[in-house]
Amino acid sequence: MRQKICTKCKKLKDIDDFNKSKQEKDGYKYKCKDCLNRYGRERRKNATPEQKEKWKIKQRKYIKKYKEKNRESYNKTVKKAFNKWHSKKENRMQHNSRRTRGIDYKMERQLIAFENDAKPNRGVYATDEKKTKRVLKMINEHIKRKGYDI
Repeated sequence: MRQKICTKCKKLKDIDDFNKSKQEKDGYKYKCKDCLNRYGRERRKNATPEQKEKWKIKQRKYIKKYKEKNRESYNKTVKKAFNKWHSKKENRMQHNSRRTRGIDYKMERQLIAFENDAKPNRGVYATDEKKTKRVLKMINEHIKRKGYDI
């Protein structure tokens, strides 16, 4: 296994920890991936609004140029991404069990209120077992009344 010393952190690392580069003699960058990532994060974090705007403009120009040069493959990629997104959206809509089981608006509001009370990230847990049983019983009765299978 080949190894190389990173010029930034001065550590001996595997060659797989370095990005490839045609400009370097050995074919790999002189800074390891970790150091390059750290540098990039700091650079983006400390960038001025003017610099960020310049980056956006540069990115837009690059994308426009790429679109013109690779029209067919770009359109194919965009179409594929849209279809993937659209199919996920349809799946989410189909699996919305409240609507497919016929729970009406009032019942849905009560269920959402119940779920919001039970969310741990709000610092409130649904510890009231009577409330939990009552809401679940009400939902199950409603579903049975409508004739849907659970």
